[in-house]
Amino acid sequence: MKLGALLAFSLLATSGIAVGADVYKWQDASGRTVFSDRPPSGVSAQKLGVRAAPLPKADASAPAARAPLTGAAALKAESDALNGKVDAYNKQVRAENCRNARGNVERLQSAKPRNDALVQSALAVQKEWCAE
Repeated sequence: MKLGALLAFSLLATSGIAVGADVYKWQDASGRTVFSDRPPSGVSAQKLGVRAAPLPKADASAPAARAPLTGAAALKAESDALNGKVDAYNKQVRAENCRNARGNVERLQSAKPRNDALVQSALAVQKEWCAE
């Protein structure tokens, strides 16, 4: 008997039957229509009977979809992605500053009269930006 009940329950759970959900509709103070799963307090709202669409059945030949990240894993993934973008941008800025520093050194070395103090300062800046 328990096996029959279990089989019936699992068939019902996996059949993709549309599920009803409570949705409320009302107009806010500015006249806009608002929909929510909770009725507002102090405002008369119309309760709508909404049926959720059944979930699509998984295609056995398709690769399994990765579960969406939540909580700390989602924050870490977002943080890692942003850090990657920042690192790429910093690399671009460093390369541009290195090119500019090399150009400054060349101009100062070929200047007439040559100012050795400025050349040494420009070489130090070039070393800082072009170090790898």
